[in-house]
Amino acid sequence: MFRLQVFLVLGIFSFLIDYSDALLAKLPIVDLGYELHQATFDVSGQYYNFSNIRYAAPPLGNLRFAAPTSPTGRVFNDGSKAVTCIEALPAWGSTTADWLVNGTAAFDISAGYQPPNITTMPPQDLSASEDCLFLDLMVPKTIFDKAGRGPAAPVMVWIHGGGYTLGSKTLYSPSATGLIRASQSNGKEGVIWVGLNYRLGIFGFLSGPTFQASGTANAGLHDQRFALEWVQQNIHKFGGDPNQVTLIGESAGGGSTMHQITAYGGLKGKVPFQQAIVQSPGFQPMPSTTGQEAVYNEFLSKADPAVDGDFVPALPGKLLLQGGFDKSLKIMAGHNLDEGISFEDAYAQDEERFEADFRIYFPTITDAEIQYISKVLYPPVFDGSYGYTSYTLRGDYWVTEAFFTCSTNYLARAYGSQTYNYIFSVPPSLHGDDIPYTYFSGPNPSVKNDTLAVIMQEYFTNFAITGSPNGPGLPHFPQYGSSSTVQNLGLSSIGPVPDNVANPRCLWWQKGLYA
Repeated sequence: MFRLQVFLVLGIFSFLIDYSDALLAKLPIVDLGYELHQATFDVSGQYYNFSNIRYAAPPLGNLRFAAPTSPTGRVFNDGSKAVTCIEALPAWGSTTADWLVNGTAAFDISAGYQPPNITTMPPQDLSASEDCLFLDLMVPKTIFDKAGRGPAAPVMVWIHGGGYTLGSKTLYSPSATGLIRASQSNGKEGVIWVGLNYRLGIFGFLSGPTFQASGTANAGLHDQRFALEWVQQNIHKFGGDPNQVTLIGESAGGGSTMHQITAYGGLKGKVPFQQAIVQSPGFQPMPSTTGQEAVYNEFLSKADPAVDGDFVPALPGKLLLQGGFDKSLKIMAGHNLDEGISFEDAYAQDEERFEADFRIYFPTITDAEIQYISKVLYPPVFDGSYGYTSYTLRGDYWVTEAFFTCSTNYLARAYGSQTYNYIFSVPPSLHGDDIPYTYFSGPNPSVKNDTLAVIMQEYFTNFAITGSPNGPGLPHFPQYGSSSTVQNLGLSSIGPVPDNVANPRCLWWQKGLYA
């Protein structure tokens, strides 16, 4: 019996090797016109991976700081050369990490924050380059093999986060296998997954009148739009349906998705996607040219999407309020409970510093608006009646709402309460805590409930396939509706709860009166 078992194991192993070798000898090549692109194959997941597909010309020389353009020439690309965009960490990151772990007692509050004297660029990934406008595409074999012959497959396009200064398409793409697997549950064929690079920091988000005399503001947003148009033009070659594209992004990716939804104030018609999943949409509003000029003149390494009068004619919240967006989309949007604590000013432990911060965030804000924020919206009342019991939690509260969570409420109201909104509440529910669940592919110390992760993935992929997160065996996910209902994704329970950002504070932030 033992010899028979060994024989069977060796036979299966030999078959897998032969099967793998046969596939490698027949790896598909897709003709993109300017590029012949060859796939690799994942035997265990049964999907093709078309890695590092160029979607735009190198943004170098005269094209540096310009809008993206189409590639030229004709080359062979087997996807083996990894490419990421040049990135940098914000200078305040080390301070934040310190106080989150050790509390404000870990450093001298009275001394105030002193920006570090940065004289050299941090070490870059060996794959980092200015020539970085590439994307990855993962497609199940069954979908690719029938491309052009039968119904095409839904597509999910991922925009990575990273504060508009760091990150890449490869940050999560190795584990997109979990999403693909979830999309194939209950006998479904699944989805095609696309992840894209876009220019970061000074290369992607400079702005201001002086800069715009010769450069394109928010070039990173233009990169994303160009990649989405590439998907529209080429995804059929991989078996995908250009009329069933869902844009998904978290943090800066979620903020970027909001900017894509409201691109050009809706004046250029249909956007190049049909649905969007917006996760913890994050961006520091930069509406005034005063602030933009300061950023440009000092050539800071930290940048945020700014109002440029073209792609971004106004802040997304205002455009959603005024009807300046593509109203044909289906939307799913969610946030975590405590998005802001990683981004607030740990030194704001008195009223003077608390109020002074608003002049840093919003250079043209008036004294009256600061007083309204600090005395009416988030008053110095620390008995818990306003949701906070200290200056630290007060700062956390306003940053969470203003820079992250209120945006999900803006979307719900703009789309007539017909969206699917959720709250990710697994403790501590900090910014980014939901991403290991979104890209769950097996045991992970960051995932406290594997079942919840799989349910979330099925919600997301069902939405991409049908326009609704609901499906067999899943807890019912209600639409937002007139009662402002969101789905609570908790550690031990899943179910509808009232939207915690359906409040007067978010209504005020949406108006952009601080600009």
